[in-house]
Amino acid sequence: MIKYIVYEISSGRIIYWGESTLSSVEAMNADEGQEVLIISESVTPDTHYVFDKGLVAKPPKPTEHHKFNYDTKEWEADKARCLILLRRERDGLLFRCDWTQITDCKLSDSKIAEWASYRQELRDLPEKYNNIESLSEVIFPSPPS
Repeated sequence: MIKYIVYEISSGRIIYWGESTLSSVEAMNADEGQEVLIISESVTPDTHYVFDKGLVAKPPKPTEHHKFNYDTKEWEADKARCLILLRRERDGLLFRCDWTQITDCKLSDSKIAEWASYRQELRDLPEKYNNIESLSEVIFPSPPS
């Protein structure tokens, strides 16, 4: 079996990869702007790209929240994805304390106010951290005791 990749000529981005017989690989017709390359090692789009018809190993991915920029050949923080994940985490924390703001909850007025303040801090997180490169940068507020 022969290992091969199909990549985008303009960027070097690996589109798909696999193994097949030599005759099948040689008979492959890549789409316009793509090329088939026979390789000797196992690769994935996360580990390599193609430059000048040769494989190039990508540097290690800094965090799961990074995407590879094929123009600069460097990892960049996916800030939009980080913000989506921040909102998802924040929404879960808000959901878990919704009960504190219901009119018939059994908390004292001062505790209800503490929880309201905590919830406002949660709602403010996306604006406060609108330029993050990793969720590890976020300091979530502590819920009232």
